[in-house]
Amino acid sequence: MGDGPPAGVHVGGCYAAPKWPRALGVSREQARAALYQQIPAYPHCHPDKDLGVVGGA
Repeated sequence: MGDGPPAGVHVGGCYAAPKWPRALGVSREQARAALYQQIPAYPHCHPDKDLGVVGGA
């Protein structure tokens, strides 16, 4: 795994989600926490809207 912070949040199955080993599947709660921690939501698949995190914390 990589050592840095997540680069972004995608919806599961997003065509543009990274395909390298650092790309992890996470729970809805983990994805929401990442979005509230200002990890960017991918603008094409809108995980923030799907998880009800529009507008951040």
